Amino acid sequence: MLISQPKVTSEVVQDSTLTRQVRLQNTSFTQTLSLALSGELPKWLVPLDSIGNLSPRASSNFRFELSAENQEVGQYEAQVQLQVSEDSLAILPVTMVETRATARVQG
Repeated sequence: MLISQPKVTSEVVQDSTLTRQVRLQNTSFTQTLSLALSGELPKWLVPLDSIGNLSPRASSNFRFELSAENQEVGQYEAQVQLQVSEDSLAILPVTMVETRATARVQG
């Protein structure tokens, strides 16, 4: 299996959310992959799409939301673990950098 990005790093303004997407591709010519999320995800990282079977040579988008709501300013890291069939695990490192909202001054 191939993931379109080796890692995701995003800056999110405090008290807001951001949706990100990666593309999952089955590189096998013959095997259908059965994908499932594995492990716990932190509350700031929310999957938006269900994951299931991926036919040979097919691809699918996987969207998730990064939430900086009710979080302190700072850097947060997690790993999205995708169980690929029975014997393989694909890992997508995700980093959210939460920043303070800046006020605009009009003059």
